[in-house]
Amino acid sequence: AILGDMFELGTDSAEEHALLGDLLNQSKIDKVLLCGKWMAEAKKINTTAFYFETKDALMDYVKEQNYSNATVLLKGSRG
Repeated sequence: AILGDMFELGTDSAEEHALLGDLLNQSKIDKVLLCGKWMAEAKKINTTAFYFETKDALMDYVKEQNYSNATVLLKGSRG
């Protein structure tokens, strides 16, 4: 799963991203890539996830991986 920040959450942003980290801990997703300032909160909870502060850093990593025969869930935001 590749997940970017969830915007428009206002003052609940840190808490909601942390809750996402907990949800990801309970999931059966093999590999989680988190991207964006707020996803750092999810990374604090889901310590096995890979974290990238910027889209460019994420893309550099993704380009080096082999994702043949894989199903990828991609979640982004308009922001």
